Amino acid sequence: MSKTIADDSDLVLSCTLCSEKIRITDLESHSKTCNSHIASASVSVPTSPKSVHKEAIHTLIINVTCIDEDQESPFKIITKTNLTIFDKSLIEVNRSKQDLIWLREALQMVNPERIVPPLRDASGKSKIETVQEMQRFLSRISRHKILRKHPYFKVFITGSNEELKSIQNDYSQLENPYETIHHKPIRMEKDENSTLRKAQDYMNTLIANLTMLQNNIEEMDKSKISDTVFHAIEGIGHSEPSDTFLQEICSQLCRMQDEADKNKNLINDQSLILDILSLIAYVQSAKTYLDRIERAIDNFLFWEEEARQYENANSQQPDGKVVLCSNEDLDNPFSESRNEVLSKQNASKAHLEVMCLDMSNEIEQFDYQKELEMQQILLEYSERRCKVYEQYHSKWAAMKYTLEIPIDRRKRAIVVDNME
Repeated sequence: MSKTIADDSDLVLSCTLCSEKIRITDLESHSKTCNSHIASASVSVPTSPKSVHKEAIHTLIINVTCIDEDQESPFKIITKTNLTIFDKSLIEVNRSKQDLIWLREALQMVNPERIVPPLRDASGKSKIETVQEMQRFLSRISRHKILRKHPYFKVFITGSNEELKSIQNDYSQLENPYETIHHKPIRMEKDENSTLRKAQDYMNTLIANLTMLQNNIEEMDKSKISDTVFHAIEGIGHSEPSDTFLQEICSQLCRMQDEADKNKNLINDQSLILDILSLIAYVQSAKTYLDRIERAIDNFLFWEEEARQYENANSQQPDGKVVLCSNEDLDNPFSESRNEVLSKQNASKAHLEVMCLDMSNEIEQFDYQKELEMQQILLEYSERRCKVYEQYHSKWAAMKYTLEIPIDRRKRAIVVDNME
């Protein structure tokens, strides 16, 4: 007997609005009900990096100003937020440059599995440039979903000077729990097609391209728009008798070029270059993060091999220790007790798990932030040139119109009277 096909009334579909499973016969009535609910309810916005710009629920905005360079804490940090982890919506604290350096160092030490934004050395920089660099650093942390909730950061932007000094003292007594598992890595052949290696290559390429962009903008700012073409035009004008067509046109062209050169100097790309340098440092931080993951993998593989060699060792020393010589990169063999080897094996495994636990989200969050900053840099670059050069569009159009007008005979250099 052949298998019968079910009636249309038995088909089940998913509602595109609420994803509820419904029969096809009930689709029309359900749609009316569902639409009315959707219209009266607020739609939740996803919080993935691709839609962060739509999320206006949780905000954390930080502004940095310099109040008095002679004070011990010359920088005022003003925070506006509606995050529930903060007791106030508006907070003001005074901090020093050393406080920011400590914050960056502390966050990196206790969060090796995170891409902590860079804080570029502002030595020798102007007050404005120093404030801008601090602003970039704190703004990036404020947009990081994990780092902005860290106790160190919270105390930094909300705590009193005494509370900050207290947590700084506590930090100074901490020890890096993973320092004891570091070693001279095994020389192993790297997989060039691995995801980690491709990500590292991408970061290196991006850093090189951003550096090239920065250098090109600097060189462009040093050069003049004028070139030999306009020097030649100027020469043609000077060689003409007065009040001729060519003399007037060449004079107008030279005036327009001089004005263009002067207005070009109004395009100050210094802040744009600093933004690019900051972005390069930010990408470098991400590259360093990937390098830490690679070291964590090497550490784990090393101690995993040492533990295996330990278990397979046949030579038992009288003192209960086994001589381990499995790593050819080690300059000298060393002795480790069984408990020490197993302890470092477990520590390296735990460290690797911590480093890789949220790696995808960390990289995705960095990539989104990097894209936003690159977008802003290119936007500023375009806007600055548009504002300066848009006025010349009409002037060049007028010049084109002038050149298209038939030349008045009286404006020629050589005028021959008609002879009868």
